[in-house]
Amino acid sequence: VRETLDRKGVLLVVPEGMDATWSIDHMGLKDSHRDEVAFVDQVLEKTRQTFPVDDSRVYVSGFSLGASLVYTLACQRADVFAAAAPMSGGFWLPIPAQCAGPEIPLCHIHGRNDITWPFEGGRVLQQGDEEGTHAAVEDDVAFWREHNACGDSSVERQTDVLTCQVWDDCAGESEVGLCTHDGGHERFDGWAERELEWMLRFSR
Repeated sequence: VRETLDRKGVLLVVPEGMDATWSIDHMGLKDSHRDEVAFVDQVLEKTRQTFPVDDSRVYVSGFSLGASLVYTLACQRADVFAAAAPMSGGFWLPIPAQCAGPEIPLCHIHGRNDITWPFEGGRVLQQGDEEGTHAAVEDDVAFWREHNACGDSSVERQTDVLTCQVWDDCAGESEVGLCTHDGGHERFDGWAERELEWMLRFSR
C-alpha cells in the first residue's frame, strides 16, 4: 500500500480512535459519545501544519466501523473531502434525513457474504443489552444517490474482483458507486490501488 501511495505522491494519515474504536451515532453504546468529527478536524489541522497539503485533494476511506466514520464525515464535512470510499460498513439506523454538506463522490465497497456487517443490514448486540442496527447497504447507497441528486440510470462495470453499479449523472460532477465482491468482511487483494485510482479522479 505504501509503495503505491509513494508513487502517486499521496500522504497516508491513519488516525486511531480511543480504545481502537470509533464512536458513531446510533451504534448502541450508551457511554460512547465522543465527537469524532472534531477529532478528525484536529488531525487534519495538525497534518496541514506538518506537511504541504493540497486542500483540493483530501480523501477519506475506512473499513468496517471506520467506514461508518467515513459516512459521518461525508455527511458533515463534504466541503473538506474530495471523495469518500467506505468499505464494509455504513450508516447505523436511523439513516439521517439529510446531510448539511454539498454533494460528494462516494464509492461503497462491500462483500456479498459479509456476516459481520451483512449486506442486508441487521441488529448488532454490542455490550450486555445495548444494541444498534446496521442499515442495509442498498439503503445506504440510495441515500447518497438522493443526496447527490443522481439520475435513475446507472452503468455496470466489471473487474476481476468487483462488480460495480455506478450512477454518474449526479450534481456537481459527483457520482455514487456500489462495488461488491464475493468475499466477506475483508479487504481484497489490490483494494488500496483500486480505491486510490477511483478517488484521484476527483478534486474540490
